[in-house]
Amino acid sequence: FEDYWRSRSSLLELSTKEVTKQRIMVFYPELKDRRISEITPKYLLALIDLMKSKSMSSRRCSFRNELKAISAVFNWYREYRDYTFNNPVMKSHFKHGKIKKSVPKQRAMTIDQVQQFFNAFEDDFYRDVAIAQYFCCCRISEIAGLQVSSIDMGQELVLIKHAVVWDRGKRFIELRPYTKNGDTKIIKMSAPLMQTLKKRLTSNKSNYVFNIDGEPISYRKVQHQYSRAFKKAGLTQFSGTHTLRHSLATMARSLTGSLDVAQSLTGHKDSRTAEHYSRLDYNVQDKAIGIFNNHFKDICDAESVQTVNKPKLTLIK
Repeated sequence: FEDYWRSRSSLLELSTKEVTKQRIMVFYPELKDRRISEITPKYLLALIDLMKSKSMSSRRCSFRNELKAISAVFNWYREYRDYTFNNPVMKSHFKHGKIKKSVPKQRAMTIDQVQQFFNAFEDDFYRDVAIAQYFCCCRISEIAGLQVSSIDMGQELVLIKHAVVWDRGKRFIELRPYTKNGDTKIIKMSAPLMQTLKKRLTSNKSNYVFNIDGEPISYRKVQHQYSRAFKKAGLTQFSGTHTLRHSLATMARSLTGSLDVAQSLTGHKDSRTAEHYSRLDYNVQDKAIGIFNNHFKDICDAESVQTVNKPKLTLIK
């Protein structure tokens, strides 16, 4: 394991590194004193039974991710240490590692639910963070890392090319000059996004579009504000900062009937369709924004911002 980790960990992003190590460590204490020849499929079955007995009262549904992690270690051992070695992790282990059936999570909100969510924010700053994340269809780390220099109001474009890195304790580590997939994503501004960014840039004195006293926003604070908004809006079936990303991608495909549009907005890569999407990426998104603007009224109207009551998001059905 130590040899594997030294050779592989430097290639992983911080968040991936921490998650991978955490998953490996579930089985590692029981494996570390075993000879490699002793780690057989039969032994792993018994080990899975032991781990399941310790996890019956927890929220864990399976050991799928942990088995994939240790399987990667065994594959590395076969490739670099002993080509005659057979990986003891088998398909049957993944089935055996199931503890209980997981309840499918609702990941995408409807247009009405998005409206309720935005209007439930008590803090306009975090409401704007949510609006920007939704209409950019980005990871929250990319919105947190959004730089003023990445916004072109003249051409109505946003370049997603930076991301904030937080550690497992939600503490800020660094601003990374690339996104998760390594590409720069071009976002054509919709009307609500443009109004939100204009408002934030007017009084901004930091390189970060969204900042607290010049410092990047805290993931823990964003998470807290999102959770409060979900609860206040009566949308307790949703959680996390990724819901907005799923929601816009789902709505994009629903409105346009095009998977190309959804792929364009999320920026996901797929080995079978990467070339196809890279050719269509910006053009199909430009068309999609036109469709969005026919469905969304300006949620940040300049006159309504000056009123005593907080502006409400209005979406045309």
